[in-house]
Amino acid sequence: MFAWLRKFLSAFLKQKALTGHVEPDPDAARLENGWLHGLGVVRYPSVRHSSSSIDSPIGIVWHYTATAPGTAKSLAKRIQKFDAKKDRAASWHFLVATDGVIYQSVSVFEGAWHCKGSLEYDGSNFRVNGCTIGIELEGFGKVFTAAQTKSALELAEFLSNEFHMDNECVKFKHSQFDPKRRSDPGPIWGSILDVHFPSEESAKKGSN
Repeated sequence: MFAWLRKFLSAFLKQKALTGHVEPDPDAARLENGWLHGLGVVRYPSVRHSSSSIDSPIGIVWHYTATAPGTAKSLAKRIQKFDAKKDRAASWHFLVATDGVIYQSVSVFEGAWHCKGSLEYDGSNFRVNGCTIGIELEGFGKVFTAAQTKSALELAEFLSNEFHMDNECVKFKHSQFDPKRRSDPGPIWGSILDVHFPSEESAKKGSN
């Protein structure tokens, strides 16, 4: 892992116990009707969404955009509209740019079009799109800037606290649901998530 990333994660993890979460500053981030206020979020509401399958999202699915740095804003603006004849049916809830800016396109209480497939949770099967929050990371999954990493982890931390998500549910990967076609968000981001949101077994080992 990159030296700057180890240093950043070490400092970030000092803010929380391995088995707990940081309690976000209520003045810094809050949800209003499923839209995030705070954390510097920029909202570009999209028509590309469907009804949710569940009252509250149960997890986060991570993706990367496979686009160059500096494209996040234009992507967020592009998906505000949808032409079924020429547009790919794709959207997300949040997109985190390499400069750390967070763009929100869909309310967390609506289903974005970010991942096909189903997810078994608490004895029931749900559409992934209808029960999870899709977060895109600008880039190709090879390099993550300090600003992007900080914003993405703070966003995930806030959402996991807000909806009482288990650590394993915070780090779903697109590739888990479509392994033949998708590889995002890639092993680097997967490692970052494993450090920041350790499994119960890892947390127990870390506390010994």
